[in-house]
Amino acid sequence: MARPGAVIEVDRNTPPTLFHYGEGVRLERLPLGSRIVYPPDPLEPIAHPERAIKRALGKPLDDDPLKSLLRRGMKLTLAFDDLSLPLPPMAAPDVRQLVMEEVIDMAAEAGVEDIHVIAALGLHRRMTADEVRHIVGERIFSTFWPDRLYQHDGEDPDENVYIGKTAQGEEVTLNKRAAESDLVIYVNLTLVPMDGGHKSMATGLATYRGIRAHHNVKTLLDSRSYMNPPDSALHHSCIRQGQLIEDTVRVFHIETTVNNHAFPSIASFMQKRETDWTAQDQAMFLAMKQMTDIAPPAFKRGVFHAMRAPYGLTSVNAGQVDAVHEKTLDAVRNQISVPVEGQTDIVTMGVPYLGPYNINAPMNPVLVVCMGAGYLFNLYRGKPVLRKGGVLIFEHPCRYEFDAVQHPSYIDFYDEVLADTTDPAEIESKYEVRFAEDPWFRQLYRKSNAYHGAHPFYAWYWAAFAMEYAGDIIALGRTVDEFQIGDRVVVEAHMGCRRCENCIRGLYTACLNYGNRARGHRANGFTTNGGLAEYAVNHVNTLYRIPDGVSYEEATVVMTSGSPLFGLENAGGYFAGETVAVLGPGPIGLMAIQLVKALGATRVILTGTRESRLRIGRQLGAERHVTDEAPRQRQVLEGRRMQRDEAVKRCGERALCSGRVAERDEQTGVHVDPVGRGLPGGETAAVRALQ
Repeated sequence: MARPGAVIEVDRNTPPTLFHYGEGVRLERLPLGSRIVYPPDPLEPIAHPERAIKRALGKPLDDDPLKSLLRRGMKLTLAFDDLSLPLPPMAAPDVRQLVMEEVIDMAAEAGVEDIHVIAALGLHRRMTADEVRHIVGERIFSTFWPDRLYQHDGEDPDENVYIGKTAQGEEVTLNKRAAESDLVIYVNLTLVPMDGGHKSMATGLATYRGIRAHHNVKTLLDSRSYMNPPDSALHHSCIRQGQLIEDTVRVFHIETTVNNHAFPSIASFMQKRETDWTAQDQAMFLAMKQMTDIAPPAFKRGVFHAMRAPYGLTSVNAGQVDAVHEKTLDAVRNQISVPVEGQTDIVTMGVPYLGPYNINAPMNPVLVVCMGAGYLFNLYRGKPVLRKGGVLIFEHPCRYEFDAVQHPSYIDFYDEVLADTTDPAEIESKYEVRFAEDPWFRQLYRKSNAYHGAHPFYAWYWAAFAMEYAGDIIALGRTVDEFQIGDRVVVEAHMGCRRCENCIRGLYTACLNYGNRARGHRANGFTTNGGLAEYAVNHVNTLYRIPDGVSYEEATVVMTSGSPLFGLENAGGYFAGETVAVLGPGPIGLMAIQLVKALGATRVILTGTRESRLRIGRQLGAERHVTDEAPRQRQVLEGRRMQRDEAVKRCGERALCSGRVAERDEQTGVHVDPVGRGLPGGETAAVRALQ
């Protein structure tokens, strides 16, 4: 009997824990008291799969034996899941091959000649001929490809039909060949509880028009567990669509499950508990670690994606969809379920090299989020392991790396959409339809091997619940060793290009490549996401660890206070006994009052137009204020034997000038108005040590 799953608490004798890390592996030493969730060991497979398949077809659940449904002259269609499951791909023969071969033999004995075999892609990419051959086997491939073995095209207006609407208004579409068949046999491989059941027909043989009824932000946010259909609005919608489909066409469902024997013997250590590692396992880990540390990503990807999993068949059920799927879910849960008591503040996980949507391709950043915050986070039945507001941490290199053939719409989604917003609801309303109806993305989906234009949106929506539920979602870059996960940091707004003359001199805030992200410049809030974004990526050079005893609120103003400090330093840095004018009571001007007072200034004169700000200035130590800005500034400056124009001109010699953007120029960057010549909104500030 297979060993059940377990939750092990880390103590001083616990060895380091294996983490997937994209096309690599890591050993991480977890804090004392951490809990590690280990899955059950692989269940014993069925010894004779072919016999089990014959038995299921001969004694189906709540349906007639398959042989009795087959007759000469009928139109028979077989549909099967694409390569998105199982992960990694199954070593030959795939269980779907065994099932379809038995079905086709039965059909031949019954005299059925009109047989089509369709890969149920939904909006997934078209598979290559070799990928199809691997699933169906050489016998079926050579007999039926390409005229009677082909792939569903969800964008072909002539090969899809409209079925109708559910009572809730969900539109239902279906592959035309399937809709016109006397019998459709759907062959499914269910790896996790999210798959199979009515969802197979409702998504695999549908169009964008039908799939968007449940692949949307509201439905996914209402799905409190994708892996527990009774709690999933996604599945409720698919069931309603599936019932309408079953009323339209006769469907016979065949569902299979496999164990979790996911890696061949050369990498078997990846599915063992570290305490079970043998000397050979340790040697294989070290060899893989060394290889993945130095090998180019493409080479590592080739090695990992070539792996085939020695899964074993654990169940096969056939017949009426609901009865079949109930048995299927029991078998899946028997293999993957682990009872966990209580939720936790922090969940860490390694994101592997492979997900449902990057077979033979790199896992791009959007798919990293989909895999980590979408699928892995949602692997629960009752409540998430993570408490509400907790922190989700996953490890992955997360390189800017996209497969131009498989993921062209993902590239535009990342560069254009996520640069604007990461909010799933806003993304859906502003961008989804445009991508879904884009002629070029449609063409690549239909004729090449590209995912549908809407697919990156769905990948992002999968993570919508985690984004709403978790307090923080953190991914750690592969070369960051200056900081640990969970460190409190403050971020410097500017990251220069590090190559222009100014950056080399250390004047990176005056980077000559300002605004040119391709050359390395970043300015938070201007050219990249700033402090109000839900997520932000920052170069390690711009991070500073916050000392204990300093709050986030206090640390936030450190960089802003550096602006007047820098100007004061340029102005000489010593103000004892002097009178200082602060022109403008904005945040920097108010900070400047406190700084010059701390440096010993005798008097501080504050000018401005907002009484509320001037009142704050008085509270901070400004003893005199001027409200009628332009004439009074001149009067004050004349009284101190200095003209306003001279004060502005000499800004930087003995004074600090700070301004806001007056205009942008694509070639020269940003122009700042240092004295606020009537520009609407806000104040500017100029600090001058008056003599």
